Amino acid sequence: WAYDGQAASQNAILAMEKRGLNIRAHRSKTVSSYLLEMFDLILVMEPGHKEALQVEFPHLASRIYLLSEMAGESLPVEDPYGASLEEYEKTAAELDSLIERGLARILSLAGFDSEVSSD
Repeated sequence: WAYDGQAASQNAILAMEKRGLNIRAHRSKTVSSYLLEMFDLILVMEPGHKEALQVEFPHLASRIYLLSEMAGESLPVEDPYGASLEEYEKTAAELDSLIERGLARILSLAGFDSEVSSD
């Protein structure tokens, strides 16, 4: 629900730089059927996002999951938008953990081989 072309917040940029990622060129895109149809798997952070997308795009509902569901949970990841750098770092650590724990399922649902190298 961001406007097209919005840059990442400064605290998001800083939190990702601490992880070796440069997101300075990132720009938001409005959700559309055309955009979502490009993906086999759509991961969201909050239950409200999942529900809203499934209602608006019912033909894609089976592709939409909470990120936490990939790790066997069903919990929201709070958006730190507008919060302190520490909150962004906390959210980044939570996302890291969920992705690591759910990677095999993410790859499987996205159509990739679920064998993940530990290197």
